[in-house]
Amino acid sequence: MRLELLKWLRCPSCHAGDLQVHVFEPDGESVVANGVLTCGACDMAYKIEDRIAELIVREPLWHTVGNPFTNRFAKELSEMDLGARPDPARLVDEHKVGQSEIFDEIVNFYEGMTDSVFWREVDRKVAGLWRPHLEKHSMILEVGCGNGRISRPLATENRVVVGVDISRGMLAKAIEDATDNESLFYVMGDAENLPFQDQIFDASLIYGVLHHLSEPADCLKEVARVMQIGGEFFALENNRSLFRGLFDLLVKMKKLWEEHPSEHYVMSAEEIKDWGAAAGMQLATETMVYLPPHFVNPLPAGGARTVLETSERLLGSLPLLRHHGGLLHIRGSRGA
Repeated sequence: MRLELLKWLRCPSCHAGDLQVHVFEPDGESVVANGVLTCGACDMAYKIEDRIAELIVREPLWHTVGNPFTNRFAKELSEMDLGARPDPARLVDEHKVGQSEIFDEIVNFYEGMTDSVFWREVDRKVAGLWRPHLEKHSMILEVGCGNGRISRPLATENRVVVGVDISRGMLAKAIEDATDNESLFYVMGDAENLPFQDQIFDASLIYGVLHHLSEPADCLKEVARVMQIGGEFFALENNRSLFRGLFDLLVKMKKLWEEHPSEHYVMSAEEIKDWGAAAGMQLATETMVYLPPHFVNPLPAGGARTVLETSERLLGSLPLLRHHGGLLHIRGSRGA
């Protein structure tokens, strides 16, 4: 964990911004390789293992079960008072635990999926939509950052980017690929109980994550809380479109990736706007990408781009179809 991250964090159990770091093994002057974070308000403890601070609340508590970390640092842990109990309302549920385990298992497969022709073209298009707006921001949060493919290119000398994810495996890959970028930070956290203090970020991103959450509305409330007034929000999600049945049929015939989404695996523009309004954000949506990946992946990159752009131009111009692209592009801001 980068020590500079500490000033932006809060305890996910009691929500106090009073975390203190206990370093067992440093990794240079500014990074903790292994150690513990403790909350001065409620005494909850969160481990830092292999540079990843695990700021989630789950039972059994990590220090009450035998594992390589507790065995390796038994002496240091024995000298600490780790008897605090978490707020039961903050515990991650079985769905969240399951999501973290799934993504831990599919890290390598996920990289192959996102490197497909379809997702390279979608990433390129989204970057073109977002980057001009993000250039003016200095503190960006990505919720559900995964392996860092979206957050990594955004972190520059003048722009801090913080990625949060619930999967240790994904975060390990993100940190491995960060190449010592001092403007890039990663932490393990719950999207519906973000481990950050209020009004830290001036922009936030959520790329294809809401459909994995049991309560997307709670996530948006948390995103609004950690954003400054007027902060910009950008997201990409599965649209509840007329073409969704075709995509689901193709997935049954040939599965392209492994995931276990929540009941919100698709969502409408109206739902997104309502969730945003409840969170104090004004959100606008438009649809994009009318063709399923099964039709796009066999094409060379140039051909895929032409086909996607042509289908969007043609189908997006038809009144009955313009709102039925497969993906919802979402943009908005936090109100006062």
